[in-house]
Amino acid sequence: MSGNRSPLAPGSMTASIQSSLEEKKSEAPLRFASFIKDNTLDLSGQGLEDKDIADVIVVLERYPRIRGVDLSDNMIGDQGASDFARLNEVATAVDLSRNTIGAQGAKDFAQSNQLAKAVYLNGNAIGDQGAKDFAELNQVATKVGLNDCEIGDQGASDFAKLNEVATTVDLSFNKIKARGARAFAKENKVAKIVDLSENQIGAKGAKRFAKNNKFLKEVNLGRNKIGDQGARDFAYYNQVATTVDLNGNGIGNLGVKDFAVWNRVATEVILSDNKIGDQGIKDFAKLNQTTTEADFNSNKIGFLGAITFAVWNQFVRMVDFSFNEIGNQGAAGFARFNQVVTKVGLSYAEIGEQGATDFARYNQVATTVELNGNLMGSRGAAAFSLLNQVATAVELRDCNIEDSAIDAIKKNRIILSLNLEDNPISEKNKIEIEAHVAQNRARYTGWAEVAMMVASLRANKGNLDLGGYSDLIPLILGLIGGGAATKQDLFSFGSNPEKSTPEKIASAKFFRKLAAERGEPSSDESKKPLEQAPSVARAKPGSSSRSR
Repeated sequence: MSGNRSPLAPGSMTASIQSSLEEKKSEAPLRFASFIKDNTLDLSGQGLEDKDIADVIVVLERYPRIRGVDLSDNMIGDQGASDFARLNEVATAVDLSRNTIGAQGAKDFAQSNQLAKAVYLNGNAIGDQGAKDFAELNQVATKVGLNDCEIGDQGASDFAKLNEVATTVDLSFNKIKARGARAFAKENKVAKIVDLSENQIGAKGAKRFAKNNKFLKEVNLGRNKIGDQGARDFAYYNQVATTVDLNGNGIGNLGVKDFAVWNRVATEVILSDNKIGDQGIKDFAKLNQTTTEADFNSNKIGFLGAITFAVWNQFVRMVDFSFNEIGNQGAAGFARFNQVVTKVGLSYAEIGEQGATDFARYNQVATTVELNGNLMGSRGAAAFSLLNQVATAVELRDCNIEDSAIDAIKKNRIILSLNLEDNPISEKNKIEIEAHVAQNRARYTGWAEVAMMVASLRANKGNLDLGGYSDLIPLILGLIGGGAATKQDLFSFGSNPEKSTPEKIASAKFFRKLAAERGEPSSDESKKPLEQAPSVARAKPGSSSRSR
């Protein structure tokens, strides 16, 4: 590689900055010390120029704990970028985005950098030449940000061909077309993650990229106008990428259906901000056999799409339907028919009091539920809390929840993480809720210890010698009923052979069973027939193979 460099001698730095450094070292207080937060020096938007780099270096020398430096949105040019890279002996991440750095500055930074593993030059006009030189000379940075740098097809090709270090590359918001996308995929031997969103790749480029990609595991082709054909072809030819982002590409029902038919590799798929409707989401659920995480936010999915997805889905365990018109019926129906999804996003989905109530009443699977931005109000939040027996992580930001819901929320003993930000709740009640959730977590930890003890007892075939668990006996006996509980009680809880492993025993259902056996009220009595959910009979999805 032509980028090999010999150790730097003191005389190799510019005379001006060397002199400035000697002067600054004796100054106190330090000019930028007040901009340190945790392990980051944040000097973004401070009007810094090349001459100010000396002050920055002094701060780094005085505070060696600093690991990140943000110099974005300033007026630092080629010389300043070069000087920082040469003199930095502390920071492992540096952001020089949106300065006045050109191709020469990018080249010099890469050649001089000896420490920074993450380098961001976004929004600097380095062009094709700068991209090429940076890749050729870089020996340190494994994460490189070059978005909005006026890079075209040649720059993308050269970067991929010459890069021997960077495993994560951001080339979004550039001028890369189909030829550049193909060349990057074909020439790349090192990068595992690439962002090519907001370029001009098109359907042809998506196809060519997928055909030539041999190493990239995470690919973002968002907002490249690939359409239905591009979605189909990418899925058909993709042999490597397991995480695929196709947001904002005008993909409709046909495109999402074909993607599900031909996808054999991508387990995480982002299809947000497209034109997918109820029929498309149903077809995806019926035909998908690979994807386990899917993002469908900001599409055209209604209540029927949410319900039929739940009816047919067999593989997706995490799904986001936020910013769709799911409504009360969709929330209720999804919860009623869902048998697979454990994490669901339903934020800003036009769900009200009844929808929140019915979701909690019928949910038997989803342990993480996001309902932000739905106007369920205090009554909806209270009903959700009283009925919820499954969801342990709940997001209820911006739901118009007031103090009147607090008593009901505090009765829930299942929720271990609760976000109530942006609601008109008093500070006093916020503190009480935080304390209550913390108590739930402590209680859960205690039950987990019980579960592990039961597993140990079963493994020893009834031997009640608690061994290393003896110190936990007082805590555990208190959790399961005080002094009335005995060691034999503990063992009897583990008598079900289907729950013989620690993992199975340490489950939410097991904890609820323990609670029920100790006389705690069951939620089954509160479960009433769904009033507003549409009548949808659940048919078992067919197991027919795809024709390819």
